[in-house]
Amino acid sequence: MKLLISTFFTLVLLGFANNSSAADTYDIRTGILSIPFIAVEDVLYYDVAITIKSLISFSTDIQPDSYDTYELSTGELKIPMVIVGSDRYYNLTVTIADVVSVGTSCEGVSFCYSKVTYIPSKESSGLWEKYLLKKPMSATENAILATKYFLDYVNIVRNPSVKGLTISQEGTDPTLKNWVSKSADLIAKTFQYPQKERQHINVIGIDRDWIINTYSSQGFSSTELSGVLNGWDAGSPAFGSAITATWNYEVIRTENLLVFDKAGMAQTGGHEYFHGIQEKLAGNRDHVGGGVLSWVWEGNATFVGLQAASYIGAVDYLTLGRDYTLNRYNFGTPENKTLLLSEVIQNTKYSDPYAIGMVATEFLVANVGMYNFINIYKEFKSKEYPDAFFSATGIELADFYQMFEEVRSTLGVPISL
Repeated sequence: MKLLISTFFTLVLLGFANNSSAADTYDIRTGILSIPFIAVEDVLYYDVAITIKSLISFSTDIQPDSYDTYELSTGELKIPMVIVGSDRYYNLTVTIADVVSVGTSCEGVSFCYSKVTYIPSKESSGLWEKYLLKKPMSATENAILATKYFLDYVNIVRNPSVKGLTISQEGTDPTLKNWVSKSADLIAKTFQYPQKERQHINVIGIDRDWIINTYSSQGFSSTELSGVLNGWDAGSPAFGSAITATWNYEVIRTENLLVFDKAGMAQTGGHEYFHGIQEKLAGNRDHVGGGVLSWVWEGNATFVGLQAASYIGAVDYLTLGRDYTLNRYNFGTPENKTLLLSEVIQNTKYSDPYAIGMVATEFLVANVGMYNFINIYKEFKSKEYPDAFFSATGIELADFYQMFEEVRSTLGVPISL
C-alpha cells in the first residue's frame, strides 16, 4: 500500500468539509480500504473491505460521489472517491490483493443505489414515507425511471445458449418477423427463468392448414396443437403459451394492424415470450383462477413487450409506446375507466387489463426495480399472489393499490367516477 500513499503526496489537499456516505475510506494503519458500495455487473454489494495490490491511475479532478465498479474482464476496481485521513482523492483505478469481507448484496445496481441513497422530502407522508418511496410528479419521470431499470436489466445476458426459432409462412411481412424474432430473443437471453430442454418457437402463419402442418412437423402433440388452434379460431392476432407463440397474419393483414396498431403489434414478440416466462416461474398456475388478476398477467407482459420493442428500435417506448397504451385506455369503453386497479380482474371489453395494467406495471418497476418485479412470479409458485407480492417487494399489495390510485391521474389513466 506504500505505492498508493507515495503517489498520493503529489496530489493537492482538497479538504472538503462534507463527508459522503458513498466515499471509500483507506486506513493507513491496517492497509484496508472500506467500500460502502461496489457494483459487479448488475449486483450492488454493501460494506466491502479489501486490500489493494496496485494503483493504476488517478485524477485530480473532483468527481461526484457514487459507487465503486469492479470490471470482471480486467480485474480493475474503479473508485470515484477515497478518503485518506483528512484528504480526498478522486477517480482512482486499482487492482485488488485480497477481499477481507463482504456485507449484503442487492440485484439491480441503479435501483439498489437509488434506494440506499434516497432521502425523503419533508412533504413525504403516509404510505410514501412508510416505504421510503418517491411520489412521481409526472408520467415522464415515472416512465424514464422504469425504462432505466429495464435497460439495466437486459444489459446482462443470462442465457447466452438459448436459441429461439421463428417460422413464418411465405407471404407474411418480413418486418413483423424481424420484430418478433429480435424482441423474443432479447427476452429469452436476458431474463431469469427456469430453462427447459424444449426450444420455444414463434410461428407466423396465414392459413389454418399451414399452422397445423408446421406445428405437427415441430413435434407438437394433438393436445398442444388443439390449444394453438383455439387461439387461431378465436381470431386473435397474437397469442402464446410457455412453449410457443403464434401470429395470425391473415387477421393482422386484413385489419392493417402493422399500420394502424404499429406499437401494439411491435410489442407482441416480447409480450408473448414473457407470458411463457410467467408460466415457467409461477409453475403453470392458472393466472386468474390461481389468484393473479388480469391486470397483472397482461399488464406486466405489455410493459415488457413495449420495452423490448423499443430496445430493438421498432417503436420508442417513451413516445409511441406510452401513447399506444394511453390511447387504448382513454378511447376504451367508459365502463373500463370506472374500475379501480384492484377491480381489473377479467380480460373483457368492459375490463381491459392491458392499458391500465401496463401503466401500473411501469409504476411498480419504477418503485421496486426489475429483479423484485421478476421475483414476484418466483414467490407466486408457492404463495398466493398478495403474499408473493409482499415477499418480493416488501410492499403490501393493498398499499400498492392505494398509492397507485393516488397517482394514476398523474400517470395518464384517471378514473371516471
